[in-house]
Amino acid sequence: MLKKIVGLFLLSLVLFNSLLLAKEGNSKSVKTLGKIKADWNNDGIKDEAALQVNADNKTSLVIFLSKESGRMLRAFKFDDIAWHDDMGGRKASIKLNKLKSIVIVSGNESVGRGRWHSQLVIVYRHGQFLVAGYTMDAWDTLNPKFSTSCDINFLVGKIIKNKKLLRIKNVAPTVAVWLKQREKIAVPVLCR
Repeated sequence: MLKKIVGLFLLSLVLFNSLLLAKEGNSKSVKTLGKIKADWNNDGIKDEAALQVNADNKTSLVIFLSKESGRMLRAFKFDDIAWHDDMGGRKASIKLNKLKSIVIVSGNESVGRGRWHSQLVIVYRHGQFLVAGYTMDAWDTLNPKFSTSCDINFLVGKIIKNKKLLRIKNVAPTVAVWLKQREKIAVPVLCR
């Protein structure tokens, strides 16, 4: 009788561990935070962009462009496009602006004293996705006198930093370049 109880106990441990391992294997799955549709390649068929996040809170922007056949093909995938956390006020999102550009929103509006909000505006030009603009606002919840803002339009070479107009060379980087040079331009030096 004792052998049967020990056997059942061991079997239940094996099954329980198998369930845990299966659950851990699924924890690396990808969750879609949002999807948008617009005709970025101007072929008359709507394309699709999805903002995804994995279990490690790493985000990806995945863009599907339509083909003449009506099929959607994954054309671009940009990893680590935005900061994300599952807590309220810290979730990344995706939306379209009135010009049908892709807007990636991220920030921390709920935890700690250092709060911030940013928007990355992405356009499709000449077969590439470009960073057309970047907007960032930051504030200290314990020091109301501290706040900063920066709005860059790379297409026209204009920056508004803390309500002051500045000019830069109007060169919009590709999203791939933006991400590779993250330390230099993800929060542009001109916004610091």
